[in-house]
Amino acid sequence: MAAEAGWRPRHPVVETAAAHAFAHIIYKALLLMSAGSVLYMTGKRKCTDLGGLFRSMPLTTVCGIIGALSISSFPLTSGFISKSMISQAAADEVLTVVWLLSAVGLAGFFNLPDATSLLLFSPILTFGVIVFVNQGWLHGNLRFSALGGLFIIESSSKFLIAAGLVWLGWSAWTYLAIPLSVALVAAASFIMTRQSQTKAAEPHLTQFPRRFFSASLLAGASAVAFLNLDVVLAQHFLAPDLAGQYALLSLVGKMIYFLGALPNIFMITLVSRDEGLQRNPAVVFRYLLISTVLLTSLGFLLLGPAGATVVPYLLGPKAVVIVPWLWAYTLAIALFTISNSIVTYHLARRHYWYPVLSLIVSLFMVAGIVGSHGGIANIVGVILSVSLAGFVAVATLHLLSVISGYIQRSEEHT
Repeated sequence: MAAEAGWRPRHPVVETAAAHAFAHIIYKALLLMSAGSVLYMTGKRKCTDLGGLFRSMPLTTVCGIIGALSISSFPLTSGFISKSMISQAAADEVLTVVWLLSAVGLAGFFNLPDATSLLLFSPILTFGVIVFVNQGWLHGNLRFSALGGLFIIESSSKFLIAAGLVWLGWSAWTYLAIPLSVALVAAASFIMTRQSQTKAAEPHLTQFPRRFFSASLLAGASAVAFLNLDVVLAQHFLAPDLAGQYALLSLVGKMIYFLGALPNIFMITLVSRDEGLQRNPAVVFRYLLISTVLLTSLGFLLLGPAGATVVPYLLGPKAVVIVPWLWAYTLAIALFTISNSIVTYHLARRHYWYPVLSLIVSLFMVAGIVGSHGGIANIVGVILSVSLAGFVAVATLHLLSVISGYIQRSEEHT
């Protein structure tokens, strides 16, 4: 049924694209965190104000160089391997001419069947960097209203541009809504940061937070693994039609995760602020956790129990085939989303065993899928079992830390 509907995945292209997406997340995160560590240490956001940081920040220098080499497809890096896989898949799919053109024009970074679309998408690289840097500055300065405005501008402009292109009869060019919306957000973010900019403080270098940096990498790797590696493994182990169905199921799960994780983007900023002001960060955490639980529950109820009606309405009749697994899978993602909020809070409090536990849970999920992959039901069962166990473990550790802190404060008062 799914294959006849025309959405059967083709293994070489899908698997290499997934591998490159995973590698891209890792080295792009490395670059962004390297830039963030420089901003954190120096308080400067202009490269012209910096120089000689390799002496005082050697680890950041090494990490930044590794990320730059990987994004440039330097041999022996993950970017070189994944992009080489993409080029080989393109050749296997009789897209040699397109590959040669893209290799000449864009150094083999992307592979799409239309060279024009490659050229039109290339400005995203520049505009995307501008957006990420400006969003990081707005986060650090608690300009949350400006950040909300950027999210609204991006989503609304993307929708309006796409709708306008369709209305004009240019449906084949609707993908232009993505680079155009990113360009608008880049311009808006530049204006907002210029309006909100205050006098930068003098550089003040402190010891590089190696443990926090490492724990942040673990937490990020855990979320990436839990939300993406199951799709890669499903595409590897399942038949093409079942792999396509699981990819659609995973899309539903990501809707719940990104809805529930909205308050989580404020967690580290607000908790760190309260700790710096010698205030109890547990108060902010409770508000953010309650918001996460409410949003996650809303997503779960709409896409889980009511999924038989809502999901086909959102994704079309093709989604009917995944209805039997919606309940279990959406519950698993909801539990992981709430667990991730608790882990992020303790990461901000420098309780580094929580990210380690989160990564262990993700690795158990991978091992479980490798051991039991007879069908979608088996994979969903593994994910639900692992996410439930992880939620219980994280919640138990959190409650124990709360009780321990309460006992310690009581003893101090007595």
